[in-house]
Amino acid sequence: GGVGAAAVQGANGNDSTAFGITAMGGGGGGFNGGVNGKPGGNGGGGGAQSGSGGSYTQTNNGGGTAPGNPGQSGGSAASGGNYGSGGGGGNGGNGAGTGGQGGGVGGAGYGGTGTDYETGSNITYGGGGGGASYSGGNGGAGGSGGGGQGGTYNTSNATDGTDGLGGGGGGAEGYAVAPGQSGGDGVVIIRFTAGTLGTPASYNDMILESNTITAQAAPTKGDLVFTYTNGAGTAVVGTNITAEYSADAGSTWTDFGIAAGDVQGTTGGHTIVTKNNVALTSTSGTSMRYRIKTLVQSVALTTRIHAVSLGWS
Repeated sequence: GGVGAAAVQGANGNDSTAFGITAMGGGGGGFNGGVNGKPGGNGGGGGAQSGSGGSYTQTNNGGGTAPGNPGQSGGSAASGGNYGSGGGGGNGGNGAGTGGQGGGVGGAGYGGTGTDYETGSNITYGGGGGGASYSGGNGGAGGSGGGGQGGTYNTSNATDGTDGLGGGGGGAEGYAVAPGQSGGDGVVIIRFTAGTLGTPASYNDMILESNTITAQAAPTKGDLVFTYTNGAGTAVVGTNITAEYSADAGSTWTDFGIAAGDVQGTTGGHTIVTKNNVALTSTSGTSMRYRIKTLVQSVALTTRIHAVSLGWS
């Protein structure tokens, strides 16, 4: 939720958008005098003395296909008396209403099966902030998932939501020694299927392409020198390492046709490969580039390219 101010509703938190997914800002909390909480991604808690909780407007996972959870409504203060503020809605539950002077408990955060990607176990995010007490009782506890504690009437300050969990800040009442507190910073979790970042058939294959160097005249032949090392296994030149050059900035390529016979020995643990006077068979030009590929890489075969030099004539 947004930050509260004396005798007015708090402002809504800002929306956040990335990769086509939008997380809506939480609704601002109400204040003394029955001011209602605002609608938001999660609803703001109702103000003391009968303020209603705000409704939630985040009704899905924000437009993406990743697991998500709708917002939830803020709690309401009971009408007809001096009752504390309702708790703010969390991502997993509504804020608690209040029929006494103590503040309502913030709604629980979301800790469903979609949250175990980060550590291998479920973590709860987006708890609602606790509501403030009115003239007696205690401030409401923050919801699980980083919600801040609500302030206690003229005694203790509210607390911030927890950074990295996106919890709502605790609310304060009109005579508090400090205002309502800030929500916690959010968190981004990127999901991927187990094994897709380490598939032996492809995860270390590489295409190393140089920047363009301008020749003084259009060449007809190319020369290449490079070194490599084996991180694991033994690469076969021409099978696990190939090399090409281009005279038109990479639009078309001529294969150097390197093979085991082009290995010239080693120096400092680096294997040296050379190829000279290879006729240009691709489009003529003066925009020179080289391209080296490592192929069929796996956990058992990793090839590392080091120094590369391209010449032409």
